[in-house]
Amino acid sequence: MPRMMRMILPFRFHVTSVDGTWKLNQNKTPEVRARAAQALSQGGASAQEIAALIRGLPES
Repeated sequence: MPRMMRMILPFRFHVTSVDGTWKLNQNKTPEVRARAAQALSQGGASAQEIAALIRGLPES
């Protein structure tokens, strides 16, 4: 344990920005995405918004 503790180095960093990525289709077929959107549409407002986004995706 003492040897391992010498190898652990503490550090501190400051986050200056965050980049998000949208990935709603998860490389699934249109049928699978439609089922996911249907299931989400039964949920609350946030889930319904995600369902609408999924439904708006182009067919792949």
